Amino acid sequence: MRLPSRKASMVISALVIFLLTCVFLIDRIYIPYLEDQSRLVTEEWKKELFKITQIGILRAKGTNENSIFETDGIQVSVDKKGKK
Repeated sequence: MRLPSRKASMVISALVIFLLTCVFLIDRIYIPYLEDQSRLVTEEWKKELFKITQIGILRAKGTNENSIFETDGIQVSVDKKGKK
């Protein structure tokens, strides 16, 4: 079996580097761009977005005047339960 020539090895190496660079650019630049433009949306992403939205709705509603932690999901107890 004959080994590839030096020129063929250089061409193969350049091709591998080119392909790896293309894959990297697609993964790190093009796919995030499509996500930002809402052109690349899967059912799992829709479910995750719904979950994040629901968590945002249930977030803490404390203010400077009333700093008690309260959410729609966890109501503040009317009964005072202090240290015993």
